[in-house]
Amino acid sequence: MKLKDYRRLGKISIKSRKKSTRHTVTGICFGLIMLIPIVYFTLGFYLGLTGKLDETATSSVFMISSRNAWDSGASIVDNSEYGGQMALMNFSTAEELFSDEKAEQRSAAEYYYITGQSQTGSNETLTVVIDGEPYYYKGGQNYYGGSDGGLKIVNTALSDAVFLDAEISDLAKQGRQPLLYGEGFSGGGKGQVLVSYKFLTAYGVADTESVIGKPLSLTVSSSKMIYGSCNIYIQENGETPDEEMNRQFVSFGFLKDFTVAGIISDDYYELASAKSEADIVVTSDSVYAPGYGEGEYSAFVPEINFTEQTDEQAASLYYNYPSGVAAMCEAAAADGRMALAYGALTPKLLNGFDNSYINYGTIKEANPLLIAPLNTRIDCGNYVEAQKFGQKIDAVYRVISPSTADSPVGAVYVYANSVYDNFFMLATVGKYIMFVLYTFGGIIFFATMLNLYNSVNYSVQARRNYMGVMRAIGAKQSMIPRLYFFEIILIFLRALPWVLIFSGGLSYLIKFAVDSIFRYAGDLFGSAITMEFSWYFVTLAGVVAAVFVIALLFSRIACKNVAGKPILEVLSDDKG
Repeated sequence: MKLKDYRRLGKISIKSRKKSTRHTVTGICFGLIMLIPIVYFTLGFYLGLTGKLDETATSSVFMISSRNAWDSGASIVDNSEYGGQMALMNFSTAEELFSDEKAEQRSAAEYYYITGQSQTGSNETLTVVIDGEPYYYKGGQNYYGGSDGGLKIVNTALSDAVFLDAEISDLAKQGRQPLLYGEGFSGGGKGQVLVSYKFLTAYGVADTESVIGKPLSLTVSSSKMIYGSCNIYIQENGETPDEEMNRQFVSFGFLKDFTVAGIISDDYYELASAKSEADIVVTSDSVYAPGYGEGEYSAFVPEINFTEQTDEQAASLYYNYPSGVAAMCEAAAADGRMALAYGALTPKLLNGFDNSYINYGTIKEANPLLIAPLNTRIDCGNYVEAQKFGQKIDAVYRVISPSTADSPVGAVYVYANSVYDNFFMLATVGKYIMFVLYTFGGIIFFATMLNLYNSVNYSVQARRNYMGVMRAIGAKQSMIPRLYFFEIILIFLRALPWVLIFSGGLSYLIKFAVDSIFRYAGDLFGSAITMEFSWYFVTLAGVVAAVFVIALLFSRIACKNVAGKPILEVLSDDKG
């Protein structure tokens, strides 16, 4: 028989049972319209988007906040900006985690706010001196447009690099680099500093390239009493704090004549892994304070006291410099280092890649030295490894943070950048949605397939005599299953237009929703993370292949007795 004969006979068979065929086509439409979009989401998200995510190397960079190696204080620091407490790992726990996961690369640092930075009209000012010429913050500049200011101290003992290879790679793809000018730190970086381009222009430096190799100094002028979430008193030589200290000023020349080794480009701050990065970067080799380098600094380290907030009075911090602020800064400068000057510098808390102020007013257990947490950027290499690492991070946070233990997505918002965070959240929600839709759609599709098989099997049994006669006049055994194979294909073809219209529309809506989420997270250097609609056609190809397999399987099973039995036995069964 020719192809047109099989098609003609299939149509005749279908017309003979219109009602049954209509129900079968409706079930196939409904099942496939539900299954195809979710299969498209599965393929497009977990295969297509994962590959695209790995093309942006920094998407798998995490930030882990832990207590400092020399911090014996509280493990929980209040984070009022997020309405609760942010848990900090112990240093040993974080180090064990990094060692177990064998992260590809890491960069560990402390972060500090610089008092008076970009605060016009306040009692605190920051003066920048480059090669003997002073510069002051220029009002009206969009200083916070790229970075969030502050000072970063890179711990050379715990860091592989200042800028991760993943960051350099992502920038290089667009012909960019972390440093606009300069070569960066040499040796351990003692007495050297990196400064952001945005910082320099905000302070009125016109020829930024000429700054390379020049000496840079930073001085904060501040009142001895600073109002904030608590009262901060700066005392010298044991003086007694009082309310009049807000009219007395002290000058912290905490960084003097550091050589500018590089100017950080604005491009660097656009990276997902560099959000909230500082404008001033030095290394731990340059810091004059306990826990850094070699030497005895106790004579210059302030005695720090803390009183909790009560109903009668606000919380207070007291920095008492036994030898005076100027003596501390001069001693640090004489050693070619930077003074870690509390009062001019305030420890910064990072919640993942987001800044957060430490709300001293609600701290119940004060860190004795208010030592800044250690924030470590970890390059996991790719999304799969990042997932594994994330599970181990979650396991730690579920122990130290009750809010994380109750969260269905864990602590991902604490350690992941915005691109990975959005991807992970969407994947988590997608898993629940897919489970429901796969279950519901699968049940409907299974019931439809069962109905299809019963319909075909009924047709075979009702036409046994016709099949027996056909075999008696010379039809081969293989012709009978082939006839019903084409009949099943014709049934699917009737459902196809509706399946294409509705499944295609739903799939495109899924693509639009996913693309919108990542567009909101931010395009990375013009290479937006989008779900390719081509995966829909891959899904359709899979469905077509599955239809042929189902048609072949059902036709052979349903026709097994008719096609395999002797002709006389088939005819006698029909008569009986």
